[in-house]
Amino acid sequence: MADEEFVVCGYIRKNSRTFSIILGKYHDGTYLYKGHVTLGVTKETVSQLRESGITPFTAIPVGAGNESAIWVYPDRVCTVEYMPNTKNSLRQAVFKGFRTDMVPEDID
Repeated sequence: MADEEFVVCGYIRKNSRTFSIILGKYHDGTYLYKGHVTLGVTKETVSQLRESGITPFTAIPVGAGNESAIWVYPDRVCTVEYMPNTKNSLRQAVFKGFRTDMVPEDID
């Protein structure tokens, strides 16, 4: 398993108790979509996010619930643990918590 930091860019409400956080990376003044994490995300987690109503991404993949995303200000950094793979995707991802010692521009 590996840990990596991401910028929190939004979330998807799957039901009354299940949420997925939408993850991104800051690169050359823009945000790049990197996927979702659901395990470890609670209602309390998403209550700490500030809704913006505007996606920070220039390109958003269709599917995976992105159509019902609630976009937030990309001002929070989190750590995600996942199993590395050759497809550059987040396999078995687990939300580990927010990082108060980092800003989004640190996550490239």
